[in-house]
Amino acid sequence: MQSWLNNSCLVLDQSWRAVNVVPAHKAICMCYTRDASFIDTTTYATHSFDEWLLRGVVDGRPIKTVRTTFDAPDIVVRNAVHKFRKTKVNLNKAAVCKRDGYRCQYCNRPFPEAKLSLDHVVPKCRGGKLEWTNVVASCMKCNVAKGGQTLKQAGLKLQQQPEEPRWSPLFSQRVKIVPESWKKFLPKGEGPMICTERV
Repeated sequence: MQSWLNNSCLVLDQSWRAVNVVPAHKAICMCYTRDASFIDTTTYATHSFDEWLLRGVVDGRPIKTVRTTFDAPDIVVRNAVHKFRKTKVNLNKAAVCKRDGYRCQYCNRPFPEAKLSLDHVVPKCRGGKLEWTNVVASCMKCNVAKGGQTLKQAGLKLQQQPEEPRWSPLFSQRVKIVPESWKKFLPKGEGPMICTERV
């Protein structure tokens, strides 16, 4: 039987902005100490700890205790506004490959990260800088074929325009698949902001 205590739970601040992702057991503790309230993801009504226990199992994520059984939370809302910052994604090979879907941005073939390299769209020898909008994942064959040429000179086209990713690296490591109930709280293409304090 699955334990829902380690299930990922989205944490919102008092303004209902996504600020963190924590295991369900931490979210339950936050609600028990009245630092947060549970959110019913069907009605988006908030519930205190006692109300949540009385609600029982509705969503099919049962947590059993000696006295009762209740749902593991999917989303909780903090009872205070917290300072938060957006974590910038470091520009490195792993992040570029992830952004580009582990595909060569010239031939569009998928490759494992080890078989991809970084290519400057505008070559360094022509003044191209190491920045998100000028670096793409490229297979070795396309990278060598392009060399120090421009895209036009090499007869290559980009699959998509490179841009700085807006997802949080911390969020993406914790959650592989974003639950449907979270999506209304996350700006398109972004993970939640990360709290400057531990929750």
